[in-house]
Amino acid sequence: MSPTTRVVRNRIYIDDRHYDAKVQGGGKFNVVNAAGVLVGSFQVRGRAVEAEDLGIEGADPVEQIGRLWVKENLSAVPEPRPAGPAPIPIAPPLSTAAPLAPVAALPIAPPPEPAPAAPAGPAPSPSADATSRPICRVATHNPPDAAALRKALAYQEWLRHQPGVASSCLMREPKTGKLVSVTVWADRDKFNAMRYAKPPTDASPLVSVTVEIGEVLA
Repeated sequence: MSPTTRVVRNRIYIDDRHYDAKVQGGGKFNVVNAAGVLVGSFQVRGRAVEAEDLGIEGADPVEQIGRLWVKENLSAVPEPRPAGPAPIPIAPPLSTAAPLAPVAALPIAPPPEPAPAAPAGPAPSPSADATSRPICRVATHNPPDAAALRKALAYQEWLRHQPGVASSCLMREPKTGKLVSVTVWADRDKFNAMRYAKPPTDASPLVSVTVEIGEVLA
């Protein structure tokens, strides 16, 4: 490199002019002058330079700029060595020692007998069937007026005598006056049949705020 040229990373100085090599990827660089004007580009393949010069007036040859960049930035990078054939493994020499005496075969123990199967447990009782479990309905109600309470009490009395109803009660929380009704049916079929039952005209259930329906486990 002559005293009038030098390279600092991607900036190339030639006499009183300088150029910047803009990385484009894949070993390609765009070259712009001090005014930011593109003067060309060069591609680096190994240490070879392929230049595309736009012929901008007053600009130095792009190939020269690329070679200066390669000489400064790639001079310390060793040339890639071609991969040679894999070395052939050398087999170890055959042993000349006397052959070993045969080893007596050890007796093989018979496989263990399988453990007897555990006796089958008792068949599940009919109560384990979900359809045969009692059904419980728990509902909460806002405090009713006197007329609604009379009809609710009459409905509760009528409900206790319906087929499949195991128990039924209407409770009141003393502080708030809210009511809770709890009814248990013998099974789900009896519970489903209630939708077709018609109470007397002077009996009607309270409007429910919340309702929970579940299976009785114990």
